[in-house]
Amino acid sequence: MTFVHLIHHLTIYSLNSYNNYNKPIFYVEKIGNVTVIAGNTAKLHCAIKLVKKQTLHKYLFDQIRVAWLKLESQTIISFQQNLIVRNSRMNITANDLGNVWTLIIRSVTPKDDGFYMCQINSDPPSKSAGYLEILTHPKIIDRLTSNETIVSEYSNILLRCEATGNPPPNISWAKFHNLYQFTHKQKFIDSTISHKKNAIFNSANSNMLILNNITRFQAGIYVCLADNGIPPAVSRQISVNVNCK
Repeated sequence: MTFVHLIHHLTIYSLNSYNNYNKPIFYVEKIGNVTVIAGNTAKLHCAIKLVKKQTLHKYLFDQIRVAWLKLESQTIISFQQNLIVRNSRMNITANDLGNVWTLIIRSVTPKDDGFYMCQINSDPPSKSAGYLEILTHPKIIDRLTSNETIVSEYSNILLRCEATGNPPPNISWAKFHNLYQFTHKQKFIDSTISHKKNAIFNSANSNMLILNNITRFQAGIYVCLADNGIPPAVSRQISVNVNCK
């Protein structure tokens, strides 16, 4: 079904059974934005309201026809409670009065992210759109993250840690040694990094850790932690070996 066919269907079911004096005027309430963590269920509600105060009866909404669409792809999702798209994760429900229609998407993925619009055959036509945002936990990008590194003493080294996620994750660094045990709840910068003049922790671009004139005492296991508040946080160990002259 195309947009043209949809408009045709909505026009066929126009509200002609009422005289002009008693004809109810409907509008779609603002849907608003919805935020859901990936894997959970998203619900977008299309609430149909009356411009004039009238006693709400089911017959008032009997001739209302409702369609859900995804705007970016111009995909018609449903007409009434009939799904147009082939997606077993989606379904449409309506309350008993027929004035609240809900689009349900189960096990959401980042591909479900975008604007969704509800449109009804009111006179004048009414529609409303809301944005569905999918939050995802961090994932470290292997090809853009440093692996085991071997350098000569007093040389410079740059360690990189790249991660994706929504919202974009923050990157913090730590160094393993005998006095500390690193966990996802414990973020620290080892004193050999944070207090030495020949080491830089770049907080403005924390996906990089720069060590200038590295010494044998700074060799060891460095850990980058990616955390955006959507569990679980993820970490990567990077071994730094220093060859002494």
